[in-house]
Amino acid sequence: MSRRTIITRVISAHYLLALIFYLALFVAFFSPIIFRGKLLAVGTDALYNFLPYFFSKKVRWDGFVFGGFPMMADPTAMTWYPPAWIFSRVNSWNSFVVYAYVCASFFTYAYVQRLSRSRIAGLVAGTIFGLSGFMIAHLGHAHVVQSAVWVPLLLWSIESQRTELKAKWFVIGVFATALMLLGGQPQIFCYGVPLGLAYVIFVGPAAITERWRFYLTSASAVALGTALAAIQIVPTLELAREASRASYTFSDYASHSLPPRQALTMLFPYLFGGPAHSGFIRYFGAPNQTEISGFVGLLPLMLSAVGVISREHRRAAVFWACIAVISFLLVMGDATPLARLLFHVPIIKSFRAPGRHFLEFTLAVSTLSGLGVAALIRREISLPAGFTVAGAAVLVVGVVLILLTLSSTHIHALALTADIGAVDLRPWKNPALGTPLLIFVIAITAFLFVCVSLDNTRKYALLFIVLLVELSSFGWFFEWRYSAIDNSELSPPQIDIRYRDLVSSAGQRVMPIRRPESELKAAQPTLSRLWSLPSADGYNALIPIRTGRLLDINERGEQINPVWQRQDLGLDVMAVRFVFTPPHRTMTDSNGVNWFQDNMQRWLGVGCDASGRTAFRVTFPKPISGSALGLVSRSACSAAVPNRTEIARVKIVDVNDTVETMSVIEGRDTSEWAYDCEPKVMRHMKAAVFSDYAANLHQTPCTGHSYVTRHHFDQTRSVKRLEFEAMPGSASLIVEKLTLIDEATNTSTALDPVMINPETWRSCDETAEAHVYENLHAAARAWIVNDVQMISDPQDALSVIRSGLLKDGRRFDPLRTALVEGVDAPATAAQDETTRTAINHVDSDRMEISVAAESNSFLVTSDIYYPGWRAYIDGKQTRLYRTDYAIRGVFIPPGEHLVSFKFKPKSLYLGAIITAVAALVVAAILIHGGWFAKRRRPAAR
Repeated sequence: MSRRTIITRVISAHYLLALIFYLALFVAFFSPIIFRGKLLAVGTDALYNFLPYFFSKKVRWDGFVFGGFPMMADPTAMTWYPPAWIFSRVNSWNSFVVYAYVCASFFTYAYVQRLSRSRIAGLVAGTIFGLSGFMIAHLGHAHVVQSAVWVPLLLWSIESQRTELKAKWFVIGVFATALMLLGGQPQIFCYGVPLGLAYVIFVGPAAITERWRFYLTSASAVALGTALAAIQIVPTLELAREASRASYTFSDYASHSLPPRQALTMLFPYLFGGPAHSGFIRYFGAPNQTEISGFVGLLPLMLSAVGVISREHRRAAVFWACIAVISFLLVMGDATPLARLLFHVPIIKSFRAPGRHFLEFTLAVSTLSGLGVAALIRREISLPAGFTVAGAAVLVVGVVLILLTLSSTHIHALALTADIGAVDLRPWKNPALGTPLLIFVIAITAFLFVCVSLDNTRKYALLFIVLLVELSSFGWFFEWRYSAIDNSELSPPQIDIRYRDLVSSAGQRVMPIRRPESELKAAQPTLSRLWSLPSADGYNALIPIRTGRLLDINERGEQINPVWQRQDLGLDVMAVRFVFTPPHRTMTDSNGVNWFQDNMQRWLGVGCDASGRTAFRVTFPKPISGSALGLVSRSACSAAVPNRTEIARVKIVDVNDTVETMSVIEGRDTSEWAYDCEPKVMRHMKAAVFSDYAANLHQTPCTGHSYVTRHHFDQTRSVKRLEFEAMPGSASLIVEKLTLIDEATNTSTALDPVMINPETWRSCDETAEAHVYENLHAAARAWIVNDVQMISDPQDALSVIRSGLLKDGRRFDPLRTALVEGVDAPATAAQDETTRTAINHVDSDRMEISVAAESNSFLVTSDIYYPGWRAYIDGKQTRLYRTDYAIRGVFIPPGEHLVSFKFKPKSLYLGAIITAVAALVVAAILIHGGWFAKRRRPAAR
């Protein structure tokens, strides 16, 4: 065996040992979850965004969410991410997560070891990055972690090319760039790639190889890596144009930033609380603790200071010091001018959460810490310099404690707002202060011990142990330990299975009605795709904007307005047959009367209600006995209404059709909701308050009210219907809750909000998992219409669907009329009652429908219109139209035809071609890397 072979094997062995060490470290660290049969996944992002795609078949088009969604274009689905393929084949999510942390630490180790030529330095740097607050806090954001893994690998390849220009390092850089994007989070790609290119520019003058060759090969590696990921990039860009993020404002972009006052958490990570069951008080700081967690500890900051002042690797140290400062300023979002500048950068402006710039900050601290350890090992730092760093650390902690004292009022105010109560800021009473201070003392002692002691390996072992303890003081207590998802949560509820068969056979869908406070455990968004339950709901930041507006849902699939308040036909045209709501929750007031917690929110009167509704009915499925009607309501636009003015009437109709009338009197039964916002302008009295809520009037915070009244019947009645009618005037009445009270038995029956639309909704099931209602007007999967109305402005179509009225005042019936974009003139024919449609075949990216019609007609399907879908009639392609704002339609000639819809996205094919060409170039470079012949020049420091 040659000497060179022996040296190569020895060098390679330390990489293997480092890999084994990090594997053991993270298996041990995550062992409380791994060995309890739970999943290393927390939060709704993991449950709804990652696990369903990891454990299900990858397809180009997902027909189980949003009425259709391009899975292949969604980066969070990781459709083209090789590690996801591998680990999903063996159904091992935990291995998928652990591998990411192991590789992230290992690549950081390899980069810093290559830069500093010290294995101990690399070990320290890799440990800091893998166990940092940024990486551990984002465990629930699998795409963030999976993409961040490859940033240090890119830096390793660049640093290696700086000293050794070889084809293998070029190819490694290519794959690092591609996997950074395929890992699922383009935001990390957009942060990591510029970081790598900036590193190339900054360290280029120190390249041992020819400088221009180093610049060219590094830039080419990034460009080729981006091209290799084109199969994801091109479809994602197309989806982004269709999604709501295309219209982000600066406030959206700057959301989830680290407030300057909360920068204290860089030393005291749980100062503003932590996850439930962590032993710390409940978190009460700025929204989203995950996104603004960037704890790296005091010891790494001290080591970073040593790295900055050391003489060796001066250029790299200055670069990373600048990155640390700039990235920390970016983390604070709109608190600094940098955010405004970046908001004008294309693509970057489409991302939220500036807190994710902690990626660059953490990498900077990890690298500088490694350089600091290397400097200590080489004894470059004098004893006075070491004491200066320790003194500076003590000074920083002291300043932070002073700032903490000055911020105590702000902290107490935040805690009170969050119903936490008083926060004790004495270290011996508050572990969020006391524990870090104790660790700081130990860290400074260990640091000084390393500075003053003679060369030995035990002092670095001590330093490493202290480092692990300090980093674990945050990571060990974060939410992954207490809120890990159980495997059982991936099992389908029985109610889902029952309704899956009903809607699947009819080609229709379900819709979970969720709000932020919802406790619905059925038909969960995206997760339901594991159970093949067709749903109009979903959970994705890239939800097509028209889908969201049509269904009135946000990126999280939550209802923006309660479905019972809405009069639009969005659910009808999307073939939503069943809606799932949480099981009914009732509340009891101080008089022992029961009410539904959910509000009807039914507007009545022309004052503030754009619909101008002047009457509505509440019909009971079966009569309810009562001697009084309880009403919770509030009025709007009623400040000028005189006291004791009748603003509405309620007719109570019993089973004998006997009618008793109740008058709703302003100042007695209800009052202006903003009564206490502008009390001086109110012309009526304040009714009995039922509840208060935080509100704004003219952008000024104030307290709004709901009011309660009781109308006694002249006798006990078996009530079958209530009829509400508005009186002429400027006020609107908002009916929130109703209950029928039997005063003889002291019982009450809260009225279901769905009863205000009995002609649309039918209660059909209630279990511990959900209450299910049937939409009586849901469309089928496909239907024929003969009336086609031309639409030039998409907003006109949306307005028609929401109001239920065509421009000419006629009622809009989506089963008879289609609102079509892109036609030259409306096409109308007599309604053909003999038309027939039959769905022959449906799969992920193809649908076939048999159609028979005696005249020209128009076929509508309740599937989302999206670029890439093609329509064919008897095998010949025909034009596909965007219909009813968001779904598909085609013109059908007379006769019997086979209509096919196929998903053939040009964006995917274009991306695949670019990826294939890039792969061939990479293969050619691996086979013949002659251009990378070694040509060295003296290195600069």
